[in-house]
Amino acid sequence: MADSDCSDSTGKIRRSRQFSYRENEVLQKCMETHFKRLTAKHASGGSNPNTKAIQDKVWAEIRDRVNAVGNGPRTIDQIKQRWTNMVCNVTTYPNSIVRLYDI
Repeated sequence: MADSDCSDSTGKIRRSRQFSYRENEVLQKCMETHFKRLTAKHASGGSNPNTKAIQDKVWAEIRDRVNAVGNGPRTIDQIKQRWTNMVCNVTTYPNSIVRLYDI
């Protein structure tokens, strides 16, 4: 199933552009600010569906901030995947924590 954002006129799926340094930086700053709200318990909407609604709003805000400086429109799913990849790279390659947090 192809999104209209990810397919060209021939119907082939094309890749999105790489996240720029500035997009990564904005994503990192936003995650530092909103990390506790995004990792709150009952994130799946279990006993408190308001938590899920709050998290959806936060992700939408992060999307808007990343799109304001970016190479093109990003979806919330793309931003979530990018954050997951950034965190995985830090745990896989410990020296990359220096690049991620500029220590």
